[in-house]
Amino acid sequence: MQHLPGHIYQSQNKTHIKEDIDYAGDTAVVNMTKKIGPPRGFEIWRETVVDNKIGKQTIKGLAFTMSLTTQSRTKQKTSEGIERELPSGMAKKENLYGYYSRGEHINIDSISNVKMSESIKVIYMQRLNETQSEITFPVTALKIGDTFTENKHISTPGAGLLDDMRAKTTYTLVAMQNEKAFFDTKTELSINTEGRQITMDMKGNGTGKMVYDMGINYPLSIQNNITVKYTVVPMQGPNVHMTGSLTINTEQQNTVTF
Repeated sequence: MQHLPGHIYQSQNKTHIKEDIDYAGDTAVVNMTKKIGPPRGFEIWRETVVDNKIGKQTIKGLAFTMSLTTQSRTKQKTSEGIERELPSGMAKKENLYGYYSRGEHINIDSISNVKMSESIKVIYMQRLNETQSEITFPVTALKIGDTFTENKHISTPGAGLLDDMRAKTTYTLVAMQNEKAFFDTKTELSINTEGRQITMDMKGNGTGKMVYDMGINYPLSIQNNITVKYTVVPMQGPNVHMTGSLTINTEQQNTVTF
């Protein structure tokens, strides 16, 4: 994946997340938690439009101005199991200014309407780089049926917590047509969070598809369906822990103009 000067990379992203929450442990505490405790689940629909305008090559790297517009709505399941729609609010828009250094690594100079310390900026850039990093194809040409694997690792401290996320995605080439490569994907995901108050363990897997334009060296579409199971255990307090499941469906459509 390669960004080129003078090009505009536009992305339409749709995400649907459904979460179900339950509790286990001391029966009396569990029953009380279910009765008066936090919501038992959420359902979230989110749409994000990304408009990434690539500027000139500078000494630091390839300059960009990236705008992100996000609109979402959320449905909540109360402790009594009643579903209700939450206020959606207005669409949120952010403008990011920065540059791509060697290896397509994102470097942020500033974000509109956001005051960021250097430590927060580093965390923000690390997450962007890992989630939007380039796909590294094998050196040798792929044939139909060939596979390759990408591994990503994010370890991020923040707000008294340490997040450690590992993801492995296996790509299988299933077709080639007009300089477009069609892939089936399989993803394995694990997230461990540790803090003074809780520990959380998440594991998931899923499948998806990707269409990659070899001519412009950029994905045209990406689709993923992932199921995640997790457990949250308090470090102290009552003998009860929270369990949950997530289904995450994402669709991304990209266009490149110049």
